[in-house]
Amino acid sequence: MNRRDAIRALFVTLFASPGVLPIPVLGQTRVRRTVFVTGAPERTLEDWIKSFREGMKDLGYQEGRNITLDFRYGGVSPEHTDRLVADAVASKPDLIITQAGAVHTAAALTTTIPIALGIKIPQLVLLRADRTIE
Repeated sequence: MNRRDAIRALFVTLFASPGVLPIPVLGQTRVRRTVFVTGAPERTLEDWIKSFREGMKDLGYQEGRNITLDFRYGGVSPEHTDRLVADAVASKPDLIITQAGAVHTAAALTTTIPIALGIKIPQLVLLRADRTIE
């Protein structure tokens, strides 16, 4: 499975699952807000982010029209990344995508916001409340 297919599978699962994100009323366009939080420096994820944006575009999501992507990079320390995760949760996005240890921080801070674990392979696994959807 290539990156684009993995990203497509995540968002088809996420946005098609009842109760994960509400479906807008016919005729309305709801802008879904996704926050991506990582402890890695931005330069190390350029290819992943490019593939992510292409996968979203393939699914019909256009930044500014029906989705907002907010990228937050740490790279300083695990504690700094944990603060970025806490800020992301406090901003109440529709979805948080994070990596490695930061997923545990996010899961400890919310049971209502879907959390996706983005791995640089990249596979994406959606964590929702107390269960995992693959």
